[in-house]
Amino acid sequence: MLMMLGDFAFSLRTTPAQELNRTTEWRQPSTSRVNNDPLSQFTGRGNDTISATGTLYPQLTGGPVHLERLRRMADTGAAWWLVAGDGRVLGTWKITRLTEGKKRMFEDGTARQIDFTLDLKRQPNASADRLGSVVAGMLS
Repeated sequence: MLMMLGDFAFSLRTTPAQELNRTTEWRQPSTSRVNNDPLSQFTGRGNDTISATGTLYPQLTGGPVHLERLRRMADTGAAWWLVAGDGRVLGTWKITRLTEGKKRMFEDGTARQIDFTLDLKRQPNASADRLGSVVAGMLS
């Protein structure tokens, strides 16, 4: 298993993500000052996003049914627990975008290859943060 989002397992048989990119931001707004350089102030953590990209070959791996399941999860607007394949609890995340591109079609229009990108945004959750810290402590 590569990772779990809620009860959806990313694996070689469902949606094998070949690339994961995580972006974490920290808020540091700046204030203009007369006759001086602007001054910035750290105000806390900003957005935390993950983008997972991969390619499905429906004859060998997952297919449209798995992408539709992710769409149904996104339709709920719920935040889902995200657990890395090594057991690290990464907190709760919402699906913000799912992009799908079909290539190499059969005569009936069925795709032999489906490229996908799944975008997630971390949702603040105090109990998720505490659980992630406890699990991280047990693993180290």
